[in-house]
Amino acid sequence: MLHKSPIRQSLVNQSTGTSYSDFILRIPSAIQSVGYSFQMETLTKSLVVGSANFGAKYGARSSQVSQQDSFKIIQEVSQRNDVFIESSESYPGAEKIIGEALGTKKFEKIIIKISPQSYSNESSFIGAVENSLCNLNQSKVYAIMLHGVGDSLGKSKSVIQVGINSILKGGLSEKVGVSCYSISEVVETKAVFPEMGIYQLPENIVDTRKYFSRELSELSAAGVIFQVRSIFLQGLLLDARSTLKSRFHETEKLQQEIKTLAESQDMDSAELCLRYALSINWASQFVLGLDSYEDFRKNLEIIENARPEVSFEVAKGSDFLVDPRNWS
Repeated sequence: MLHKSPIRQSLVNQSTGTSYSDFILRIPSAIQSVGYSFQMETLTKSLVVGSANFGAKYGARSSQVSQQDSFKIIQEVSQRNDVFIESSESYPGAEKIIGEALGTKKFEKIIIKISPQSYSNESSFIGAVENSLCNLNQSKVYAIMLHGVGDSLGKSKSVIQVGINSILKGGLSEKVGVSCYSISEVVETKAVFPEMGIYQLPENIVDTRKYFSRELSELSAAGVIFQVRSIFLQGLLLDARSTLKSRFHETEKLQQEIKTLAESQDMDSAELCLRYALSINWASQFVLGLDSYEDFRKNLEIIENARPEVSFEVAKGSDFLVDPRNWS
């Protein structure tokens, strides 16, 4: 947190006339000029169960969770207060599987992702949200996140604003936010839509460019929630079963380096990759794709049991490798 900082307060109440992008760029010099120390409070770390492979094969390894394990994971998650489920209209069958597993149980710790084509106009935006809620058998969720806003911010600004207002005033979600790729997308959308309070970003042990971000740390200190995804890079960092292996000659070397470092610290590659994500001071929620119920239990145990002084020194991936948008 920023001790005695008027800067943080101006962010919270939006009382200044300064645009957010101007504000965020002034943070380092402003802090330095008044001699404040920058310290992050320790955030509670939570697992977010990714459901992209609940209803269909997904990712570089084309993995899919069995229906039996999907139901078992969902039903256990629904009994807890510290685990979330992430889903999307673009994940084939996932929302309905979650809804069937929950039955009539009300469980609000769900994150819904909305794709760009669904917020092209106001009616389709709200219609997509209501359709997802119907599939999930819920009337309200924890967060609704827009995917790909950076590409359509200009033309969809008014539609997004009306949608945000409707979602929050209608009590359909506690939070609204964006699933994006870069720090600049976070800064730009927060400036345009100050109501946004949750963001999802990619970060992993071979792509550490955001780790020391002052912008993300400052926003986190002000109460914005950050989720981290691509922790295993769709499985490319874990083993040789990837269907894309022939396209990424660097993965074999990275996998071996991660494996060697993990084993030297008495853990496996998946634990090392997850512990890297858990060490990020601005992040509090971690989206993980699972292969089975056993994976769910294992990752939950890692999150619940901190392990200090872990080394994460491995080679970094190429720009092409670390961005799944390049793979198609």
